[in-house]
Amino acid sequence: MMPLMLSYLLPIFIDLSTANFGIKLLLYSIPFTHAFMAPQNMIMGNTAQVLYGIAYQAAVFTVFVTLAARLFSGDALLTLRFRFPGGRT
Repeated sequence: MMPLMLSYLLPIFIDLSTANFGIKLLLYSIPFTHAFMAPQNMIMGNTAQVLYGIAYQAAVFTVFVTLAARLFSGDALLTLRFRFPGGRT
């Protein structure tokens, strides 16, 4: 819940175009920020930033859906037996 609130409230109180690079990197790494910033960017004519946000959200979605599919595809979750690299179970 905190990343969601952080990505929603910080862009309201600070201007991301003049923000520090570290703050920009932190906020833009959270996928929710792109959805909250899209209306403002569309009004200002920054359609490229909206398209980059959509592409980033699609990439994050793909990664997490792939991880979830791999986790739930086998019976390892039901039996609680996971195979880790190095031969340990």
